[in-house]
Amino acid sequence: MKEFLRRFPVLFLPRSIRFRRLGWREIGPLLVILLVLLCTYLFIELTDEVREGGTQRFDEWVLRSLRRADDPTIPIGPPWLREAGLDATALGSPLALVLMVAAVVGLLLLHRQYRSYGSRS
Repeated sequence: MKEFLRRFPVLFLPRSIRFRRLGWREIGPLLVILLVLLCTYLFIELTDEVREGGTQRFDEWVLRSLRRADDPTIPIGPPWLREAGLDATALGSPLALVLMVAAVVGLLLLHRQYRSYGSRS
């Protein structure tokens, strides 16, 4: 029993003291995992609300607030703002994503950084 207590003395401490011994090396990854799980849960809940139609009124309000009240076919703001919005939306297209990934991979190959992620030099 004495050998066990010498090897694992932390098990018999109060919980508040046990957590004080944890450093950022242990708490940081736990917080990241918790944040990822929370964001995943919120995304699933929002998706469920959208599928049920619970956000319909809010979506319509946002879209109407970005248009003129007298003529809903005309968006508010200068003409270049509409073009900028279209360009930003186009960045999510498969072609744009493939081109960006190819450019980054090409740059890494040119710099001969074949295993740049996680390598220590």
